[in-house]
Amino acid sequence: MNHEERRENKEGGRDRGSQDCCCPPEDKPGPDGRSRKEYAGPRTTEEYLVREWQVSYERACDELRVEILKEKLRKKWGKSIEKIAEEVDSLMWKDWKLSQQKGDHHEERKALVKELSKKILEIYAKGPR
Repeated sequence: MNHEERRENKEGGRDRGSQDCCCPPEDKPGPDGRSRKEYAGPRTTEEYLVREWQVSYERACDELRVEILKEKLRKKWGKSIEKIAEEVDSLMWKDWKLSQQKGDHHEERKALVKELSKKILEIYAKGPR
């Protein structure tokens, strides 16, 4: 059964591949449409070099998008996120101190998490700062 047939008839609704494909990993189409079994990567040095640069280009584009979003988020949400980071740091310190004490502190640790989530929601409710 080829890729198109599998896609149409997902073998009883089971998706043995990734969420976007119905094929087992070894049968998923490669970059050029061939299955992974058939795809052996670039066949020549030239193809290899070009593919390496394509991969680097795609990675650089992804990283640039992330950097741009980070800048924008830092401008809008920076102070709010800093405040949340302070609260998380404080909770982690309290949690660490509890972990060093003898006995079961499950309920106290659970209360710390609840307290932290409440503080985070309060900060987010105020909006960007």
